Amino acid sequence: MSFSSLTFIVFVTVVFIGYYILPKKAQWLWLLIVSYIFYTWSTPYFVLFLIFSTLTTWAFSIYIGDVNEKQLKYLNSQQGKLLSREDKKKYKMSQTNKKKLILLVCLICNIGILVFLKYTNLFIYMVDRLGANITPLDWLILPLGISFYTFQSVGYSIDVYRDVAKPQKNLLRYALYVSYFPQICQGPIGQYNELSDQLYKSHDFNYSKFVYGIERVLFGLFKKLVIANRIAIFVNPIYQDIYNYSGLVIAFATFMYAFQLYADFSGYMDIAIGVSECLGIELSENFQTPYFSRSIAEFWRRWHITLGTWFRNYLYYPILRSGWCSKIGKYFSEKGYKKFAQILTTVIGLTITWILIGMWHGASFHYVVYGIYHGFFIVTSVIFGDLYIRAKTKLHICENNKIWNIFQIFRTFLIVCFSYIFFKSTSMSVAFTIIKKIIVDMFLVPVQFIDLKSAVLSYLSMFQLEVLLLAILIVFVVEIVDLKYSFHDWFRKQNIATKWSFLYIIIISIIFLGCYGYNDASTFIYFQF
Repeated sequence: MSFSSLTFIVFVTVVFIGYYILPKKAQWLWLLIVSYIFYTWSTPYFVLFLIFSTLTTWAFSIYIGDVNEKQLKYLNSQQGKLLSREDKKKYKMSQTNKKKLILLVCLICNIGILVFLKYTNLFIYMVDRLGANITPLDWLILPLGISFYTFQSVGYSIDVYRDVAKPQKNLLRYALYVSYFPQICQGPIGQYNELSDQLYKSHDFNYSKFVYGIERVLFGLFKKLVIANRIAIFVNPIYQDIYNYSGLVIAFATFMYAFQLYADFSGYMDIAIGVSECLGIELSENFQTPYFSRSIAEFWRRWHITLGTWFRNYLYYPILRSGWCSKIGKYFSEKGYKKFAQILTTVIGLTITWILIGMWHGASFHYVVYGIYHGFFIVTSVIFGDLYIRAKTKLHICENNKIWNIFQIFRTFLIVCFSYIFFKSTSMSVAFTIIKKIIVDMFLVPVQFIDLKSAVLSYLSMFQLEVLLLAILIVFVVEIVDLKYSFHDWFRKQNIATKWSFLYIIIISIIFLGCYGYNDASTFIYFQF
């Protein structure tokens, strides 16, 4: 059930009505029921994976929580207080090892299924290239949202292991946390401590929150239907037939794909956050004007924020704190290379993290390269950070200089756009072909402008192109406002005439200028992950 479909609009209308007319104690149960209806709407058998992930992480987390509780009770008991410091240390270590074993089994059960479904055919392909003659498993299909709900449920289990979250004893309540329908398909990836209380407590109808939620939904639909789907009309065919287009045409398609991907993904988030706001539940923001970032590191603090947070908390930091990584740092520190040790361990952690971020996006080498590409710039900034600061000081470059900031933003945007060649391509060979065509054809730019115009107008009329550029300009203005303060907070302070005029323009644009049913454009891009 796509967020941009009429079916979804009818569905959430029923959800809202039922949510506020039912007894308040039953609100969370109603959300659980409609969440499972939403998930099973298209492919009912995929729900088995969701149920498995829910049951395993719930059961193992309760077991881990019991170990935490028994340990605390024992140490606070009279017998525990009589233990020597050494005995207490041994006892804690034995309990930690027990929890580690339980958590390991939990991770194998959940991450293992994700890895099997997502990467088995990639492994078969690699083996086949070596001459094994193995046929890919065509029946392996990635269940909707499995990467997102697996990360969310596994993150919960790790938090219970760390004793920063208490295990939820009620299976149905926990099932709602994992399956909450606005976020299950593409996020944002929620943390249990931030989301659970909101899901389980009762909510009165709040007019201002409901209106705010509808505004977010409308703006999300505007991004998806008016911008993303319209850009897809010419970007997708160009990338599917790169050999018949010049380098300038493909470069322009890549540039526009940056706007398509952002409008598509952030549009989904606006709808998810808006629907949730109507229910009185606040989801985490997943975007903060990412294309105005001045570095790749800053870009990833603004783009897909909850994914970056997940990898930082549950992969990057644990790597830095791991025994083997600490030993490497300690070895070089004792040799007198403390600064080098710090940089080396950071680079190791970042390298592993960015390879896995690339793999998370898809079971293909071009996604791995996409992750390594972004990781390269972040690792480089760590290695040469001090040199960069000294160079700026010698050149008298001020961070508050507007021209310098504009240059940094433009530079970062170009770096990001180049990475989309790997992200959008179907394989590494296609990506390299595109890069080669762009570089070689740069010397024929004057001739190619004619090709560019004819290529775009062969898919979009001049009127559609003007609509697209105007819609992008509207989003750009909103982003400019967001740089200083929240656009939606600013919008709520405007007078009634201004607010309703803007909303009417958005509604009319969605109805009359939205692009519906163009091939697979109605499907959100991140559904595949």
